[in-house]
Amino acid sequence: MIIKRYSAYFENYVNPVKVDLKKFDGKVRHKLIPSSTGEIFNVWIAKDIDSSKKITRLYVGKHALDLGGYAPSTNDIWLCKGEYVAVVKTNKDDIVTKDVLVEVAMTLRRMAETHKEEIDTVDFVKSYFVSVKSNEIVVDENNSGKIHFSPGNIRFTL
Repeated sequence: MIIKRYSAYFENYVNPVKVDLKKFDGKVRHKLIPSSTGEIFNVWIAKDIDSSKKITRLYVGKHALDLGGYAPSTNDIWLCKGEYVAVVKTNKDDIVTKDVLVEVAMTLRRMAETHKEEIDTVDFVKSYFVSVKSNEIVVDENNSGKIHFSPGNIRFTL
């Protein structure tokens, strides 16, 4: 009986991912994506524009901790395809590898239903070049890049 109560406590109160997902009423997904170098990255994916703004504020904004989110890291990556947004969170000095970015971009393409198009792009930027101002997501275009998908080819441009 003690184990059951401890298990319930762990599931409901200690697991920060479940607590965070409850904030979004099912409009945000969480994925753990392993990289080719062995690190595992937390990825938060918003399913609508309001959730996209909210995860941008809570996970990459400079005041994220004050708002109840996670501390932003200089290596966090923000990706966007239409109204769908993903945030790849890093720990300390971890660098997000290209294979992780491609997997997240492909997930966004599937959600936006553009994955069957032969030529497609997904925008990305380091987290400190994106913010939410006047209820709009603002991206510094000079520091952003694109992941280009074409038949048999995936390439990055900055």
